[in-house]
Amino acid sequence: RHEGTPLMKRNTPSIVLCTCIALLLGVRAPAQNSAFPPSGDFNGMAISYTVSGISAASVKDPDMGFVWTRTVTGALGSGQLRVSGTAKSRGIPGYPTDVAVRVWAGNESKEFTGRIAGDPSINPRPYFPLDFDVAVDIPAAATTGGFNIALTGHYNVGSRGLGVEGSFDRPGPPSAPPPARPTPPPTSPAPPPRPAPAPPARPATTPPTTVPGAVESELAEFMGQFADTCFGRVVTLGDLSKYKDAMGNHLTIHAGDAAAKAALAARPKGGSNGYHNGGILSAELVLPFDPLSTRPTWTQQQTMLHEMTHHIEWTKGIKGDTQKDANHAERNTKYVDAVVNELKAWKSVEARVIAGELSPEDARFRWNGLRQRLSRLELGYEGDPDSGYTIVAKPDDNLKALTGFNARFGDIAALYRSSACGAALQKLGLY
Repeated sequence: RHEGTPLMKRNTPSIVLCTCIALLLGVRAPAQNSAFPPSGDFNGMAISYTVSGISAASVKDPDMGFVWTRTVTGALGSGQLRVSGTAKSRGIPGYPTDVAVRVWAGNESKEFTGRIAGDPSINPRPYFPLDFDVAVDIPAAATTGGFNIALTGHYNVGSRGLGVEGSFDRPGPPSAPPPARPTPPPTSPAPPPRPAPAPPARPATTPPTTVPGAVESELAEFMGQFADTCFGRVVTLGDLSKYKDAMGNHLTIHAGDAAAKAALAARPKGGSNGYHNGGILSAELVLPFDPLSTRPTWTQQQTMLHEMTHHIEWTKGIKGDTQKDANHAERNTKYVDAVVNELKAWKSVEARVIAGELSPEDARFRWNGLRQRLSRLELGYEGDPDSGYTIVAKPDDNLKALTGFNARFGDIAALYRSSACGAALQKLGLY
């Protein structure tokens, strides 16, 4: 319904949505009261907040779209940069609102995330509140600071966003003009530059001759899939040496033969993609394909990483029992699968941001979505906007030490903020 347009207040049996936002800015300057959006109606979300630690703020309201963001600019003060207030949502059951608040000054940064799910027993639906209070100390050497409050509402026609972002500068003392450079004496024309030497040829890899060797080769390729991205500098999908050591630890691999297919077919709970079975003294990995004779697909590579992660757990005595508690047993593998899926999609988004193919609004909307989804996964949430989210099982805190897997949103954001990935991604990191 209303496909392709921002949701507005309508006299229809569908979702009736309205929003207001109050802006209170000030310390070191008179408080500035404002409303956003000016009409007071937008998609059932509302924010009231106060910002301190800045002055001389100006406000810019862009045209309304699927994501509607007010921009506040001004001067950075001293002491603390603080944002506090209340996010509100109608809390329509099955259509939650995600809340993300971030404040930064110089290299200092703090975040708050939450969710407004509402209460289906209350009708008519009032606004459900979620309070926040985020502050950072402003370093003496800081020249910039800012904040972002983002509400993302999930609806039957897709997501809509409402937010306010602030960017504040602290001007430094005026610098003296540089001394005039002396005019260099005339020189003879420079010789043409030499062509760059050709990169050395990659050494030919020896094809694996055993199934364990083929599994290792496929895991290496899967773990390296983000090597050509910028975020790949702070993301590792595993330590290959840990998986190689685990393969030599009481593991038998059955791959693609008749016995493997029969075992998969006879398994009561299914498992056509493969499974790991750990006994008291030994374990087996059963795969419906032979990675030695047939090139595995991306999904089959992911299956090998999934099941070999279970074997590492088994070698450490921490693998759960899927018959007793499947959520606990899959706490690490489901987390890894979901994060890799998110990063696989983000890879193309990152490339499009660098190429300037996305509008700033679209890029920020996608970035905020990645922030919320990865944050939920790190906390053990599972579900979708239609059915709602529940805490299922949090991945182990020592997962990086266990398998080498590390893909935290905070690390990616810090990398982007550092400007190591270019100006466009730095803006996202600061959002």
